[in-house]
Amino acid sequence: MLILFHCNISYASQIVRLFFAAKDIVWQEKIIDLRKYEQITGDYRKISPQGTVPALQDLSNNKIIANSTQIMAYVEKNYVSFDQKTDPALLPAIIDFCKHQESFHDPFLRTLSYHDLFKKAAISDPEKITRIVKQSEDHPNKERGRFLIRAAKGEFSETELAACRKEVEHYLDRLEMLLSKNKENFYLFDSRCYTMADAAATAALYRLYKIDLGNAVEKLSAVVGYYQRMQSEPCFEKANLC
Repeated sequence: MLILFHCNISYASQIVRLFFAAKDIVWQEKIIDLRKYEQITGDYRKISPQGTVPALQDLSNNKIIANSTQIMAYVEKNYVSFDQKTDPALLPAIIDFCKHQESFHDPFLRTLSYHDLFKKAAISDPEKITRIVKQSEDHPNKERGRFLIRAAKGEFSETELAACRKEVEHYLDRLEMLLSKNKENFYLFDSRCYTMADAAATAALYRLYKIDLGNAVEKLSAVVGYYQRMQSEPCFEKANLC
């Protein structure tokens, strides 16, 4: 039995849920509410010492994995049915794409996401900010804790945010080129089935629309067409993105 520790609003968790839904993986969920800082509690740190989500626990061997790309690769190898497996020849390129996706998310997409989150929450209560700062100071990943403190205090400069938006444009340009190169494919890499790369790209595009950067997506016809196709996939609804 697979147990996925995840948060509904977590981008990395959404990637894994999309992949699991596409591959009909049977799993149990344990929700870790990032808004309540449950990721830094002692119990969860036994699962993920760095306090990150998602994390996967395989009860058959008690193996624990706390990285979205590694989780998908593990499940692809051990749990995906033969008829839904990705072409092995494509896996190196797909995993490389997912790893580059992680670099795009952290710091660029994550910075824009948290800026948008706190801006929309309109946190102005000094006591609430103090509580968030205190919780962030206890984060096991000190760099992540400092990031959360800056986000809560609204300390991202316009220069930083502009640089992140520029990286979004670069990311979308690369995705447009890749899709144009493989224009005969319904999916990103594999003409036959949904892969880890589709889960990663779909989650990123979903997040860009969520944080009001859909206008950057709409400029690129191949990306728009691809995202529409991925939205029509049953896994898009089953993954319960929010």
